[in-house]
Amino acid sequence: MNLDYLAGLIDGEGCLTISVRRQYNKETFRPYITITNTDKVLIDAVYDFLMSLGVKPFAVQHDRRPGNPRKTCYVISLGGKSALQLAKILDGKLVSKTPQLNVLLRYAKGFSTSNKAIGEEGRDLRRSLLDEIQWINQGCP
Repeated sequence: MNLDYLAGLIDGEGCLTISVRRQYNKETFRPYITITNTDKVLIDAVYDFLMSLGVKPFAVQHDRRPGNPRKTCYVISLGGKSALQLAKILDGKLVSKTPQLNVLLRYAKGFSTSNKAIGEEGRDLRRSLLDEIQWINQGCP
C-alpha cells in the first residue's frame, strides 16, 4: 500500500463530505472521509496504512443486512481532525474527487474542527461549504 494507491482507492471507492447535525437550535459541522469495499483484506491494509501515516480512523465496520444477497461491505470512516489530516496528505493526489478535496481543504484552512466560538460568520462559511460539497456529490458540474 502506498499513497498513490490509497488516492486511487478513494477516488473510486471513497466519499468526501461534510455533515451537519442540528439539535437544540444549534448546528454542528463535521468533515468525513469514508472508504467502502467488499474486500476485508484490502480494508485492513488501508487501516494499517492510515495508522502508519498517523491518521486514525474512528470506525471500521461492516454492513451486512439480514436478507440482503449482496456481499458484505467494509467501511473505514474518518471524521473531524482525522479527515482533515488525511485531506492535507491527499492534496494533489486525487483525480475525480479533487473538487470535494478542495472543499475539505478550505474547511481545514478556515477553522479548527471545534464548533466552539466560531461565530455567525464561521457558521455561514461552514454552511456554504456544506452546500457546495453536497452539490458536487450529487453530480452537478
